[in-house]
Amino acid sequence: MTAHIYANWLIKAGYEVKIAKRGPEALAQVGLWGPDGVLLDVMLPDLNGIEALKRIRAEAPKLPVVVCTNAYNPNIVEQALAAGATRVFDKSKLTALDLVAEFKGALSPSNRKRAA
Repeated sequence: MTAHIYANWLIKAGYEVKIAKRGPEALAQVGLWGPDGVLLDVMLPDLNGIEALKRIRAEAPKLPVVVCTNAYNPNIVEQALAAGATRVFDKSKLTALDLVAEFKGALSPSNRKRAA
């Protein structure tokens, strides 16, 4: 449900969005769709977000990947940043304004239309 809320925020800001519910599905979408940026939850079924992020980084080292989590603590933040996260957000404090601003800042002006 949260993914749909975040997707709506990004869609209203003019981005094209696809949602993946599981880690392997997210990896497949990144490979097939080639998004300009990714919003990734740490807690995903089948493959956690940190491991998914590591795999994304192996394939797309410069792709902006914004991570969000309900388990926001220094250890998780450190793991996500070490794995290559562009930014880490606490889901309980994330607002539409913050999320859209992060994508606008992370994406180049010519590629501001696709987020996964």
